[in-house]
Amino acid sequence: MTTRRGSAKPLLAVLVLTLIGVFGVRFSAASAGQENERPGIEQAAPSEADPSDTDSSDTDQEIGKSLDGSDAPEAGQELQAPSSNQDAKTGRDLKSGEPQSSPNGESAPHPSAEDLQLGEPGRRDKVLAELYDQLGRAKDAEAAGPISDAIQQVWRLSGSDTIDLLMNRADTFVKQSDLDMALQVLNQVVELAPQDAEGWHQRAMVHYLQHDDQQALTDIRRALVIDPQHYKALDGLGLVLQRLGDKKGALEAYRKALKVNPFLESARQAVEELSRAVEGQDI
Repeated sequence: MTTRRGSAKPLLAVLVLTLIGVFGVRFSAASAGQENERPGIEQAAPSEADPSDTDSSDTDQEIGKSLDGSDAPEAGQELQAPSSNQDAKTGRDLKSGEPQSSPNGESAPHPSAEDLQLGEPGRRDKVLAELYDQLGRAKDAEAAGPISDAIQQVWRLSGSDTIDLLMNRADTFVKQSDLDMALQVLNQVVELAPQDAEGWHQRAMVHYLQHDDQQALTDIRRALVIDPQHYKALDGLGLVLQRLGDKKGALEAYRKALKVNPFLESARQAVEELSRAVEGQDI
């Protein structure tokens, strides 16, 4: 894990200005202090839903309550899978929803779907394409960090209050090790938003934690059809294939993840390990 220093802040500011110039994206200035840690297959920080948003309805809230009778989690709530959710084969901790934090340890605010204008046709794809391009051209891990943070935020901003609420519910159930309930919620997500890559990626994570590797493989591949540059899904594909014993396929998946995000440390370590086993030499 790489700890980013304060110099990452002006780099993120440059990124934000670039996005504003190209797409009119209005990132909050507060997001300049965000940092993120990378586990195995993971979820990015949940977005904040504006309770005054006119698009939000009582129906959205009822969906959040219907699964267990409890109120939906507050936006920005820290969501992290328990340490027991560790893959015994790879030793990688599969955390969920780890929030991005500011240097003082407090959760930093996140741009909303409205801020990013994700309701406009093709807007989300354009924002992601620009961010992926900038990530691939980043000169070092420190420069790449804020770009990766922004990408993971966009992954979790579906443009639908209902989908975002359901994703937060799934985060909570994973944290509580209630994978069956998390799966039920994510089943609703992929049914309501079949073109949202992150929903399939997160359901794949739950299947993986349940050791249902074939279903995890199916869901990850579905996510990658929608977003071939989703580097966390590519990394997750490597994890599943590695556990299934397909070292060559896993190595290829990890290398694809590194093409998108050259500073994805977990994938780099896996490539170093598997290249010796598959090719008999270091890369």
